[in-house]
Amino acid sequence: MDIDFIKRGISRNKIQGGIFLIDERKKDKGFIKVLVNVKENNKFKLRITKSNTVLNYDVPLKTTIKIPIQLGNGIYLVELFQNIVGTQYIKLFEGNIKVMWGEDTDAFLCSNEIINFDASTSISDLLQKVTAGQTDSPSKIVAIYNYVIKNMTYDYDKINHIDSFYIPNIDGILKIKSGICYDYSVVFAAMLRKSNVPAKLITGYRSDMKEYHAWNEVWIDSGWKTVDTTWDSVLMRCGKTCYMVKDSNLYNAEKTY
Repeated sequence: MDIDFIKRGISRNKIQGGIFLIDERKKDKGFIKVLVNVKENNKFKLRITKSNTVLNYDVPLKTTIKIPIQLGNGIYLVELFQNIVGTQYIKLFEGNIKVMWGEDTDAFLCSNEIINFDASTSISDLLQKVTAGQTDSPSKIVAIYNYVIKNMTYDYDKINHIDSFYIPNIDGILKIKSGICYDYSVVFAAMLRKSNVPAKLITGYRSDMKEYHAWNEVWIDSGWKTVDTTWDSVLMRCGKTCYMVKDSNLYNAEKTY
């Protein structure tokens, strides 16, 4: 199936065993909503492609979720796949979405399936405490940064017990105050976005690390600045000096959320 739904707000598409709904009314704000409603209890994946970037997401049945659309202006290819056996999938749907953002930062203020602060019950109360007395964005950024690096600890064993589809639960991470770089970066981005500060979650590599890594880019002084809360949290606990803004040349981004 090849459908172009560029000019539509909500599209209802028949797929084998049910329907696939796409709500693109918030696409220029950084996300679309999707819903797979079928009788069979199968696994589904949504693929978002723009230029050479391909991002895949698990799609639960009968649950509306927000999928990030944050790769800039242009045409996005949306594809839905259904698992048939093992690691084999068949394509059920493909279509295009045209995105024209207002400001470059708009898409990095919203909640979505990766940085899901809509589902968090603790983040609002925490932010009131962390940013108390801070009235401008720069001071809020510093307050949130200091909270994350001083209160979270790195869990060196966790990476051995999660799969490639792991997505941090913000409430869970804030409760135990421990996690891997993905957890640090999602929590930091969520706290900033909830405070109306644009923030990106980036995954890729740091030049002096072999392991896959996650960090953030934050809108500071009218530009995107690299911030690595995981790195600084570890440095601080080793008694070393750390600086919030990093040299972006040390980082090689592969995916942006």
